[in-house]
Amino acid sequence: MLILLFACASDTPAWAVQHASVLPDDNGFTGTQTWEFFAEGWSPEAGSDGYLCARAQTIIGATTTVADCADCRVAYSLEVEELGTDCTGDLASSEAYTGPATYAIAEVPESLSATDPHPGDSFGWFVAWGDEELSALGWAYPEDLDLTGEEGLPGWSADRVYTLYPALAWAIE
Repeated sequence: MLILLFACASDTPAWAVQHASVLPDDNGFTGTQTWEFFAEGWSPEAGSDGYLCARAQTIIGATTTVADCADCRVAYSLEVEELGTDCTGDLASSEAYTGPATYAIAEVPESLSATDPHPGDSFGWFVAWGDEELSALGWAYPEDLDLTGEEGLPGWSADRVYTLYPALAWAIE
């Protein structure tokens, strides 16, 4: 039976997960963004099972204002540049994955609060593509929380590394 399940497994990309690590400064941030791609049948609970490949990108954010984000602590216009990939074909070259135009940091939206990995220490992470409105994508929190589990300094501040962690996976059609 195990052989049959293995034989039916697909390596067709079905899911993309976007996450990042950023270091804010007084005028913006520098960081990296990663897209990971998973096969059909993958779920977040499966961890790396179904992993196909990834694209790593440098991201540079310049502080900006966003009209549809009155509660934003900060918003950034983005420049995205490819670093490298182990993907092939369209996953390696599609410009769809270089398209985020804006990141914003605001309060965790109600729709994501129940699954917040660090309640009270997280912010909401919002993304806009081109001229689209901001959409809640996940959480932003100090990287220290994953490393030590201890609370650090509150707030969004310069010279502190933040993890931008996704609340969803993108379905690839």
